[in-house]
Amino acid sequence: MDIVIIDGLSFALPLFIMAIGGIYCEKSGVTMLAVEGLQGFGAFIGAFVAVAIAGNFSGDSPVPFYIAMIMAAVGGSIFALIHALLCLKFKANQVISGVVVNILAMALTAYLTKLLNRVVFGATSDKFVLTVSSRITIPGISKIPVLGAVFTNLYPFELVIVVVAFIAWFVMYKTRFGMHLRACGDSEGDYVGMGWLDRKDVLQWIDWVLAQDSEAEIVLHGVSMGAATTMMTAGEDTPEQVKVFVEDCGYTSVWDIFSSELKLRFGLPEFPILYTASATARAKAGYGFKEASALQQVQNCEKPMLFIHGTADDFIPYEMMGTLYNAKPGTNKAAEGAGHGEAMDVLGDTYWNTVFDFEGQYMAG
Repeated sequence: MDIVIIDGLSFALPLFIMAIGGIYCEKSGVTMLAVEGLQGFGAFIGAFVAVAIAGNFSGDSPVPFYIAMIMAAVGGSIFALIHALLCLKFKANQVISGVVVNILAMALTAYLTKLLNRVVFGATSDKFVLTVSSRITIPGISKIPVLGAVFTNLYPFELVIVVVAFIAWFVMYKTRFGMHLRACGDSEGDYVGMGWLDRKDVLQWIDWVLAQDSEAEIVLHGVSMGAATTMMTAGEDTPEQVKVFVEDCGYTSVWDIFSSELKLRFGLPEFPILYTASATARAKAGYGFKEASALQQVQNCEKPMLFIHGTADDFIPYEMMGTLYNAKPGTNKAAEGAGHGEAMDVLGDTYWNTVFDFEGQYMAG
Protein backbone atom coordinates (compact mmCIF):
# COMPACT_ATOMS: atom_id res chain seq x y z
CA MET A 1 0.00 0.00 0.00
CA ASP A 2 2.81 2.42 0.89
CA ILE A 3 4.56 1.91 -2.47
CA VAL A 4 1.32 2.42 -4.38
CA ILE A 5 0.66 5.71 -2.56
CA ILE A 6 4.17 7.04 -3.08
CA ASP A 7 4.40 6.01 -6.73
CA GLY A 8 0.96 7.49 -7.36
CA LEU A 9 2.11 10.79 -5.94
CA SER A 10 5.25 10.66 -8.04
CA PHE A 11 3.28 10.22 -11.26
CA ALA A 12 0.79 12.92 -10.26
CA LEU A 13 3.41 15.56 -9.51
CA PRO A 14 3.98 16.62 -13.15
CA LEU A 15 0.24 17.23 -13.45
CA PHE A 16 0.39 19.11 -10.16
CA ILE A 17 3.03 21.46 -11.51
CA MET A 18 1.05 21.97 -14.73
CA ALA A 19 -2.02 22.82 -12.66
CA ILE A 20 -0.16 25.50 -10.71
CA GLY A 21 1.07 27.08 -13.94
CA GLY A 22 -2.40 26.91 -15.45
CA ILE A 23 -3.95 28.56 -12.39
CA TYR A 24 -1.49 31.44 -12.53
CA CYS A 25 -2.16 31.93 -16.23
CA GLU A 26 -5.91 31.86 -15.79
CA LYS A 27 -5.84 34.22 -12.80
CA SER A 28 -3.80 36.73 -14.80
CA GLY A 29 -6.21 36.63 -17.73
CA VAL A 30 -4.00 34.54 -20.03
CA THR A 31 -5.38 31.59 -21.99
CA MET A 32 -2.54 29.07 -21.98
CA LEU A 33 -3.31 25.86 -23.88
CA ALA A 34 0.37 24.97 -24.29
CA VAL A 35 1.03 23.87 -20.71
CA GLU A 36 1.59 20.26 -21.75
CA GLY A 37 4.03 21.24 -24.49
CA LEU A 38 5.89 23.63 -22.21
CA GLN A 39 6.28 20.97 -19.56
CA GLY A 40 7.43 18.40 -22.13
CA PHE A 41 10.07 20.67 -23.61
CA GLY A 42 11.17 21.78 -20.15
CA ALA A 43 11.50 18.14 -19.09
CA PHE A 44 13.55 17.46 -22.22
CA ILE A 45 15.97 20.30 -21.42
CA GLY A 46 16.21 19.22 -17.79
CA ALA A 47 16.76 15.56 -18.66
CA PHE A 48 19.40 16.36 -21.25
CA VAL A 49 21.30 18.55 -18.79
CA ALA A 50 21.03 15.86 -16.09
CA VAL A 51 22.43 13.20 -18.42
CA ALA A 52 25.16 15.51 -19.68
CA ILE A 53 26.47 16.45 -16.21
CA ALA A 54 25.73 13.25 -14.31
CA GLY A 55 29.29 11.98 -14.81
CA ASN A 56 30.66 14.90 -12.81
CA PHE A 57 28.87 13.87 -9.62
CA SER A 58 28.68 10.77 -7.47
CA GLY A 59 25.93 8.29 -8.22
CA ASP A 60 23.70 9.28 -5.30
CA SER A 61 24.25 13.04 -5.51
CA PRO A 62 21.00 15.04 -5.87
CA VAL A 63 22.78 18.04 -7.40
CA PRO A 64 22.19 17.04 -11.05
CA PHE A 65 18.47 16.77 -10.36
CA TYR A 66 18.26 20.24 -8.85
CA ILE A 67 20.22 21.70 -11.74
CA ALA A 68 17.94 19.82 -14.12
CA MET A 69 14.85 21.32 -12.44
CA ILE A 70 16.22 24.82 -12.92
CA MET A 71 17.06 24.15 -16.57
CA ALA A 72 13.64 22.58 -17.09
CA ALA A 73 12.06 25.85 -15.95
CA VAL A 74 14.29 27.74 -18.38
CA GLY A 75 13.30 25.39 -21.22
CA GLY A 76 9.60 25.81 -20.57
CA SER A 77 10.03 29.58 -20.34
CA ILE A 78 11.40 29.68 -23.89
CA PHE A 79 8.08 28.57 -25.36
CA ALA A 80 6.15 30.69 -22.86
CA LEU A 81 8.03 33.70 -24.26
CA ILE A 82 7.14 32.62 -27.81
CA HIS A 83 3.46 32.53 -26.80
CA ALA A 84 3.79 35.96 -25.19
CA LEU A 85 5.53 37.38 -28.27
CA LEU A 86 2.84 36.08 -30.62
CA CYS A 87 -0.02 37.41 -28.48
CA LEU A 88 1.42 40.72 -27.30
CA LYS A 89 3.62 41.80 -30.19
CA PHE A 90 1.73 40.33 -33.12
CA LYS A 91 -1.75 40.33 -31.51
CA ALA A 92 -2.34 36.64 -32.21
CA ASN A 93 -5.39 34.93 -30.74
CA GLN A 94 -4.37 33.32 -27.44
CA VAL A 95 -6.21 30.07 -28.15
CA ILE A 96 -4.70 29.62 -31.61
CA SER A 97 -1.24 30.61 -30.39
CA GLY A 98 -1.48 28.20 -27.47
CA VAL A 99 -2.45 25.27 -29.71
CA VAL A 100 0.35 26.04 -32.19
CA VAL A 101 2.98 26.45 -29.46
CA ASN A 102 1.81 23.22 -27.81
CA ILE A 103 2.14 21.20 -31.03
CA LEU A 104 5.49 22.79 -31.87
CA ALA A 105 6.92 22.16 -28.39
CA MET A 106 5.88 18.50 -28.31
CA ALA A 107 7.08 17.83 -31.86
CA LEU A 108 10.41 19.57 -31.25
CA THR A 109 10.86 17.63 -28.00
CA ALA A 110 10.41 14.29 -29.75
CA TYR A 111 12.69 15.26 -32.64
CA LEU A 112 15.51 16.67 -30.49
CA THR A 113 15.43 13.72 -28.10
CA LYS A 114 16.00 11.25 -30.94
CA LEU A 115 18.59 13.49 -32.57
CA LEU A 116 20.66 14.06 -29.44
CA ASN A 117 20.49 10.43 -28.44
CA ARG A 118 21.87 9.44 -31.83
CA VAL A 119 24.47 12.21 -32.22
CA VAL A 120 25.65 12.73 -28.63
CA PHE A 121 25.05 9.39 -26.93
CA GLY A 122 25.13 7.04 -29.91
CA ALA A 123 21.81 5.48 -29.00
CA THR A 124 18.68 4.97 -31.09
CA SER A 125 16.06 5.93 -28.56
CA ASP A 126 13.43 8.59 -28.03
CA LYS A 127 14.10 8.67 -24.27
CA PHE A 128 16.88 9.75 -21.95
CA VAL A 129 17.82 7.11 -19.37
CA LEU A 130 18.22 8.73 -15.97
CA THR A 131 19.25 7.29 -12.66
CA VAL A 132 16.84 7.85 -9.80
CA SER A 133 17.84 9.81 -6.72
CA SER A 134 17.83 8.10 -3.36
CA ARG A 135 14.56 8.06 -1.45
CA ILE A 136 14.25 9.64 1.98
CA THR A 137 11.91 9.11 4.92
CA ILE A 138 10.72 11.88 7.24
CA PRO A 139 11.39 10.79 10.84
CA GLY A 140 8.45 10.78 13.23
CA ILE A 141 5.72 11.73 10.75
CA SER A 142 6.34 8.56 8.74
CA LYS A 143 5.19 6.50 11.74
CA ILE A 144 1.63 7.88 11.63
CA PRO A 145 -0.80 5.17 10.40
CA VAL A 146 -1.92 5.58 6.78
CA LEU A 147 -0.81 9.25 6.58
CA GLY A 148 2.76 8.23 7.36
CA ALA A 149 2.96 6.44 4.01
CA VAL A 150 3.00 9.81 2.27
CA PHE A 151 6.21 10.70 4.13
CA THR A 152 7.94 7.35 3.60
CA ASN A 153 10.46 6.63 0.82
CA LEU A 154 10.07 10.04 -0.77
CA TYR A 155 12.06 11.39 -3.64
CA PRO A 156 13.66 14.72 -2.61
CA PHE A 157 12.04 16.58 -5.50
CA GLU A 158 8.61 15.64 -4.17
CA LEU A 159 9.26 17.76 -1.10
CA VAL A 160 10.52 20.59 -3.29
CA ILE A 161 7.31 20.54 -5.33
CA VAL A 162 5.15 20.61 -2.19
CA VAL A 163 7.09 23.64 -1.00
CA VAL A 164 6.64 25.26 -4.41
CA ALA A 165 2.89 24.67 -4.20
CA PHE A 166 2.71 26.34 -0.79
CA ILE A 167 4.77 29.30 -2.03
CA ALA A 168 2.53 29.58 -5.10
CA TRP A 169 -0.56 29.70 -2.87
CA PHE A 170 1.00 32.23 -0.52
CA VAL A 171 2.09 34.53 -3.34
CA MET A 172 -1.31 34.33 -5.03
CA TYR A 173 -3.49 35.03 -2.00
CA LYS A 174 -1.29 36.66 0.64
CA THR A 175 0.86 39.19 -1.21
CA ARG A 176 0.25 42.46 -3.01
CA PHE A 177 1.66 40.95 -6.22
CA GLY A 178 -0.92 38.17 -6.02
CA MET A 179 -3.71 40.67 -5.45
CA HIS A 180 -2.64 42.61 -8.53
CA LEU A 181 -2.38 39.38 -10.52
CA ARG A 182 -5.91 38.32 -9.59
CA ALA A 183 -7.24 41.81 -10.16
CA CYS A 184 -6.03 41.91 -13.77
CA GLY A 185 -7.41 38.47 -14.62
CA ASP A 186 -10.85 37.39 -15.68
CA SER A 187 -13.72 38.81 -13.65
CA GLU A 188 -15.76 36.37 -11.62
CA GLY A 189 -18.91 38.25 -12.59
CA ASP A 190 -21.30 37.09 -15.28
CA TYR A 191 -21.84 40.45 -16.99
CA VAL A 192 -19.73 43.35 -18.25
CA GLY A 193 -20.58 46.41 -16.17
CA MET A 194 -19.26 48.97 -18.70
CA GLY A 195 -18.03 51.01 -15.73
CA TRP A 196 -21.46 51.41 -14.14
CA LEU A 197 -21.34 48.29 -11.99
CA ASP A 198 -17.57 48.62 -11.63
CA ARG A 199 -17.87 51.99 -9.88
CA LYS A 200 -19.13 50.12 -6.83
CA ASP A 201 -15.97 47.98 -6.86
CA VAL A 202 -13.83 51.12 -7.04
CA LEU A 203 -15.61 52.57 -4.01
CA GLN A 204 -14.78 49.40 -2.11
CA TRP A 205 -11.15 49.62 -3.21
CA ILE A 206 -11.05 53.19 -1.93
CA ASP A 207 -12.36 52.01 1.45
CA TRP A 208 -9.74 49.23 1.48
CA VAL A 209 -6.89 51.67 0.75
CA LEU A 210 -8.03 54.02 3.49
CA ALA A 211 -8.28 51.13 5.93
CA GLN A 212 -4.57 50.55 5.29
CA ASP A 213 -3.63 54.24 5.37
CA SER A 214 -6.22 56.78 6.48
CA GLU A 215 -4.01 59.67 5.31
CA ALA A 216 -3.55 58.35 1.77
CA GLU A 217 -4.17 60.74 -1.13
CA ILE A 218 -6.02 58.96 -3.93
CA VAL A 219 -6.14 59.67 -7.66
CA LEU A 220 -8.51 57.75 -9.93
CA HIS A 221 -7.03 57.49 -13.44
CA GLY A 222 -8.62 55.33 -16.13
CA VAL A 223 -8.33 54.68 -19.86
CA SER A 224 -11.25 53.75 -22.15
CA MET A 225 -13.74 51.73 -20.07
CA GLY A 226 -11.48 52.50 -17.13
CA ALA A 227 -12.03 56.19 -17.90
CA ALA A 228 -15.78 55.65 -17.93
CA THR A 229 -15.47 53.84 -14.60
CA THR A 230 -13.46 56.77 -13.23
CA MET A 231 -16.10 59.29 -14.30
CA MET A 232 -18.98 57.15 -13.05
CA THR A 233 -17.25 56.85 -9.69
CA ALA A 234 -16.62 60.59 -9.62
CA GLY A 235 -20.34 61.27 -9.40
CA GLU A 236 -20.63 59.29 -6.19
CA ASP A 237 -19.95 60.53 -2.68
CA THR A 238 -16.22 59.85 -2.28
CA PRO A 239 -14.05 60.43 0.83
CA GLU A 240 -12.01 63.62 1.08
CA GLN A 241 -8.84 61.57 0.52
CA VAL A 242 -9.91 61.13 -3.12
CA LYS A 243 -8.37 64.27 -4.60
CA VAL A 244 -8.69 64.23 -8.41
CA PHE A 245 -9.93 62.22 -11.37
CA VAL A 246 -8.17 61.66 -14.70
CA GLU A 247 -10.13 60.22 -17.61
CA ASP A 248 -8.46 59.22 -20.87
CA CYS A 249 -10.76 58.57 -23.88
CA GLY A 250 -13.88 57.66 -21.94
CA TYR A 251 -17.42 57.64 -23.35
CA THR A 252 -20.37 59.81 -22.35
CA SER A 253 -22.69 56.87 -21.66
CA VAL A 254 -23.10 53.21 -22.46
CA TRP A 255 -26.03 54.08 -24.72
CA ASP A 256 -23.99 56.65 -26.64
CA ILE A 257 -21.00 54.39 -27.29
CA PHE A 258 -23.14 51.45 -28.41
CA SER A 259 -25.20 53.76 -30.62
CA SER A 260 -22.01 55.14 -32.16
CA GLU A 261 -20.66 51.66 -32.85
CA LEU A 262 -23.93 50.48 -34.38
CA LYS A 263 -23.86 53.35 -36.86
CA LEU A 264 -20.11 53.36 -37.54
CA ARG A 265 -19.48 49.62 -37.84
CA PHE A 266 -22.78 48.29 -39.13
CA GLY A 267 -24.83 51.25 -40.37
CA LEU A 268 -27.70 50.25 -38.10
CA PRO A 269 -30.18 52.48 -36.21
CA GLU A 270 -30.70 52.41 -32.46
CA PHE A 271 -34.17 50.87 -32.76
CA PRO A 272 -34.86 48.05 -32.14
CA ILE A 273 -31.44 46.57 -31.31
CA LEU A 274 -30.25 49.01 -28.67
CA TYR A 275 -33.61 49.22 -26.93
CA THR A 276 -33.84 45.43 -26.76
CA ALA A 277 -30.26 45.07 -25.55
CA SER A 278 -30.74 47.73 -22.87
CA ALA A 279 -33.90 46.06 -21.59
CA THR A 280 -32.08 42.72 -21.50
CA ALA A 281 -29.17 44.27 -19.62
CA ARG A 282 -31.55 45.73 -17.06
CA ALA A 283 -33.25 42.37 -16.55
CA LYS A 284 -30.04 40.34 -16.42
CA ALA A 285 -27.37 42.70 -15.07
CA GLY A 286 -29.47 45.25 -13.21
CA TYR A 287 -28.75 48.38 -15.25
CA GLY A 288 -29.89 50.09 -18.42
CA PHE A 289 -27.66 51.68 -21.04
CA LYS A 290 -29.00 55.22 -20.59
CA GLU A 291 -28.80 54.94 -16.82
CA ALA A 292 -25.09 54.11 -17.10
CA SER A 293 -24.13 57.69 -17.91
CA ALA A 294 -20.64 59.05 -17.32
CA LEU A 295 -21.93 62.43 -18.48
CA GLN A 296 -24.51 62.62 -15.70
CA GLN A 297 -21.95 61.51 -13.12
CA VAL A 298 -19.46 64.13 -14.31
CA GLN A 299 -22.15 66.78 -13.81
CA ASN A 300 -22.55 65.52 -10.24
CA CYS A 301 -18.81 65.53 -9.55
CA GLU A 302 -17.55 68.25 -7.22
CA LYS A 303 -13.84 67.44 -7.47
CA PRO A 304 -11.22 68.34 -10.14
CA MET A 305 -11.10 66.24 -13.30
CA LEU A 306 -8.61 66.11 -16.18
CA PHE A 307 -9.96 65.10 -19.61
CA ILE A 308 -7.63 63.51 -22.22
CA HIS A 309 -8.57 62.18 -25.65
CA GLY A 310 -6.87 61.31 -28.94
CA THR A 311 -8.08 63.30 -31.94
CA ALA A 312 -7.81 60.21 -34.20
CA ASP A 313 -9.82 57.92 -31.89
CA ASP A 314 -12.00 55.77 -34.18
CA PHE A 315 -13.66 53.84 -31.36
CA ILE A 316 -14.82 56.43 -28.85
CA PRO A 317 -15.38 59.67 -30.83
CA TYR A 318 -13.15 62.59 -29.91
CA GLU A 319 -16.26 64.79 -29.76
CA MET A 320 -17.36 62.97 -26.61
CA MET A 321 -14.54 64.66 -24.68
CA GLY A 322 -15.99 68.04 -25.62
CA THR A 323 -19.40 67.03 -24.33
CA LEU A 324 -17.91 65.80 -21.07
CA TYR A 325 -15.68 68.85 -20.68
CA ASN A 326 -18.61 71.22 -21.21
CA ALA A 327 -20.47 69.42 -18.45
CA LYS A 328 -17.61 70.13 -16.06
CA PRO A 329 -15.18 72.79 -17.27
CA GLY A 330 -11.71 72.26 -15.91
CA THR A 331 -8.64 71.00 -17.74
CA ASN A 332 -8.47 69.02 -20.97
CA LYS A 333 -5.71 67.76 -23.23
CA ALA A 334 -6.06 66.73 -26.85
CA ALA A 335 -3.58 64.19 -28.16
CA GLU A 336 -3.18 65.13 -31.82
CA GLY A 337 -3.20 62.10 -34.10
CA ALA A 338 -3.61 59.60 -31.25
CA GLY A 339 -5.93 56.66 -31.73
CA HIS A 340 -7.95 54.96 -29.04
CA GLY A 341 -5.95 54.62 -25.82
CA GLU A 342 -2.78 55.86 -27.55
CA ALA A 343 -2.50 59.31 -25.96
CA MET A 344 0.24 58.33 -23.52
CA ASP A 345 2.29 56.80 -26.35
CA VAL A 346 1.82 59.73 -28.73
CA LEU A 347 2.37 62.46 -26.14
CA GLY A 348 5.17 60.65 -24.30
CA ASP A 349 6.56 62.69 -21.41
CA THR A 350 4.05 65.46 -22.13
CA TYR A 351 1.25 63.10 -21.14
CA TRP A 352 2.64 62.37 -17.71
CA ASN A 353 3.86 65.92 -17.14
CA THR A 354 0.32 67.12 -17.80
CA VAL A 355 -1.14 64.51 -15.45
CA PHE A 356 1.35 65.16 -12.65
CA ASP A 357 1.09 68.95 -12.95
CA PHE A 358 -2.68 68.68 -12.72
CA GLU A 359 -2.60 66.35 -9.75
CA GLY A 360 0.04 68.46 -8.00
CA GLN A 361 -2.37 71.38 -7.76
CA TYR A 362 -4.62 69.44 -5.40
CA MET A 363 -2.32 67.08 -3.54
CA ALA A 364 -0.03 67.78 -0.62
CA GLY A 365 2.52 65.05 -1.43
